[in-house]
Amino acid sequence: MKSLSAILIFLTAAACSGQMIAEIQADFSNVSGSRWEAEYAIENTGTEQISELTIWFDYEDYTNFEITTADPQGWDEMIIAAEPLTESGAGYDLLNASEPITTGEVLGGFSVEFDYAGSTPQNQSFEIINPNTYETLYEGQTVPEPATIGLFALAGIALKKRKNTI
Repeated sequence: MKSLSAILIFLTAAACSGQMIAEIQADFSNVSGSRWEAEYAIENTGTEQISELTIWFDYEDYTNFEITTADPQGWDEMIIAAEPLTESGAGYDLLNASEPITTGEVLGGFSVEFDYAGSTPQNQSFEIINPNTYETLYEGQTVPEPATIGLFALAGIALKKRKNTI
């Protein structure tokens, strides 16, 4: 039991470490049949401002994209087409150099519809990009909100059990 507690504490600390620049939460909802909508919330967990990011979609699983954000709040949104020759997936790019997401800020409401070949869409990779140099500042995976809450709940249970055994 002590090893489980240590693992959960380590995972929680790793998830909250200063190395993570952003967390992007994805909420997938089925529109009808194979048509899905993903709504994203971006949280700046680092010290750098976030002016540009791209969320990537697996080449074979996602097609027919449509941006459905109701109010982009000054952000430019575009779909980067998939590349058949290299089998690179499509991307959903967001850019706002004049009003970036600052440390501790959460910005949500970004959404895109797509056709998905599988049963339920999975987490996607994303990149935080410097819009001036095009350098990738951080790479990560989107997370569904319940998974984040679940991780902290497990850590809390482990800490409580640990206190009871001391």
